[in-house]
Amino acid sequence: MVDAQTIGVLVTAASVSVAAIYYAFTLRISMKNQELSLKALEQSAKAQELNLKTQELALKTQQQNLETRQAQLFMQIFLVNQSKELAESFVKLCSMDLSDAKGIVERGWVRGEAEMHELMKLVAVIATHYEGIGLYARKGLIDLDMVKELLSGDVITMWEKLRLLMMELRKTTPFAVENFEWLYERLKSMQIQPSALIQ
Repeated sequence: MVDAQTIGVLVTAASVSVAAIYYAFTLRISMKNQELSLKALEQSAKAQELNLKTQELALKTQQQNLETRQAQLFMQIFLVNQSKELAESFVKLCSMDLSDAKGIVERGWVRGEAEMHELMKLVAVIATHYEGIGLYARKGLIDLDMVKELLSGDVITMWEKLRLLMMELRKTTPFAVENFEWLYERLKSMQIQPSALIQ
């Protein structure tokens, strides 16, 4: 027969065995949970990486769309700049004597004399056109470098021709053609000086 001491030893051995088995199962479950957690972290990291790439792609697409719209707007402006009406106004203004700016403003804009209407129309067509380009460039809607490459000569020539007249006009209309002047100043500062080419 089995005595109480033997039963105690068997119960203790069985308890230790059960505890060891329980510990092994717990350890195995814990390792599985860690593996699953690692896989979940890896998948989360991959998802974040994919999300970042998607955001980068979306930003690039937005930038390309913006550049395309800027190019389209600029081409519309450029075509207007090459239009017959603008070219005729440009040529006529270039051939006129505008040195009596005070008299021209007084007769044309203040008194509204009929014989000044054509000159006023020419000035309005040109000044409004370049004022618009200046505003678009100033607000970043078109690229100033593109304006420089294709329109700087026209802008500089026309501002220098109309400068005295525009300054006189500002005495009655304080902020007249400020974007045209801003555009002129930027384009003038961007020109390469001949002496810089020699060095």
